[in-house]
Amino acid sequence: MSEAVTPRRLTPDSVVIGILAAVAMGLPLDVACRNAGVTRQSFYIWMKDEPELVDRYAEATRQQVHSRFSR
Repeated sequence: MSEAVTPRRLTPDSVVIGILAAVAMGLPLDVACRNAGVTRQSFYIWMKDEPELVDRYAEATRQQVHSRFSR
């Protein structure tokens, strides 16, 4: 079954911020995306289309790793 891709231009910035915050707190990307109502595939396409989003996602994953191992 193919899932629909949500165009980034139709997605509020707050959704992207929420996904990144959830990843930073430890949620896997697919769960963070599902909770935000978008597919992981959509998020990957957004990163392809918006290079700065790649940096923001990388920072969120760094925060996730730091929080897991700094306890």
